[in-house]
Amino acid sequence: VNDYAEAQRQIQELSLQEKMTLELRLDYLKTLDFQALATLRAACPFPLIITLRRVDQGGFYPHNEAQRLRDLHALAALNPTYLDLEYDVPSALIHTLKRQYPALKLLGSYHHFHETPRDLPALLQEMQKKHFHAYKIATHALSTLDALRMLVFVKQYASQCALTGLCMGEKGQ
Repeated sequence: VNDYAEAQRQIQELSLQEKMTLELRLDYLKTLDFQALATLRAACPFPLIITLRRVDQGGFYPHNEAQRLRDLHALAALNPTYLDLEYDVPSALIHTLKRQYPALKLLGSYHHFHETPRDLPALLQEMQKKHFHAYKIATHALSTLDALRMLVFVKQYASQCALTGLCMGEKGQ
């Protein structure tokens, strides 16, 4: 969906179905209209994840990183349930968001589009230094063994933190 009216129509359609969490990938939109987003947020009966993904992490946000960080801060004011942030956003932004929006849950995301790193536990440990509410690691599987490693990793560490892990690509399926 790349316009607000269509997003609102789809949210209304979904509200007739069972409970779910909805992710709004705002980097797909041509412009950020905060008033329209506030209306969408108010109309959404589900827990909401807001994502504004930068290009090197698989997104389409067209502006520079400083503007994206300002936009993320403004999006937090819309009171989504979750705000999805790349694992390497500045710690200062995380601290500010936690202080100003204590109910907001921050998701730390990591994407690798070429492989699955060998040391997934070390990656998670590095991500945990920023104290996100939950963690998502998405990598590209070069073999089915990469996908198996991801499954074993998630099974092993999901009891210690809220963790989602997935492998992209044909071998990851």
